[in-house]
Amino acid sequence: MKKQKTAARQSKSAVTRRLFMQGGKVRLFLGITVAAGGLLSILIVVQAHYLSLLIDDIFLKNGSGGWGWLLALLAVIVGRAVLNWVGARPFSNTSSNSVPPTRAVSGAAN
Repeated sequence: MKKQKTAARQSKSAVTRRLFMQGGKVRLFLGITVAAGGLLSILIVVQAHYLSLLIDDIFLKNGSGGWGWLLALLAVIVGRAVLNWVGARPFSNTSSNSVPPTRAVSGAAN
């Protein structure tokens, strides 16, 4: 009975050590994803602000300086695309490494 408890403790400690070793990499990826999401939410608000300024300039001020706001809006959209890519990138590497490759079934019909 005592040997079983000792073996169970040793297996738990081995699993715990392995999880703690992998924890640093996961925390880094999670931090990158959370930071990218936070910046993305700020850029969404900035995009709405620039869009409202662009509409105000074109319709209420007879289109005197719409190109500047349009370029600023384009820069915000490109920034959002980059942050979307950065936020999704770390987990694409870890998910492909954690899933074992599938085996081809011999004799399967195409």
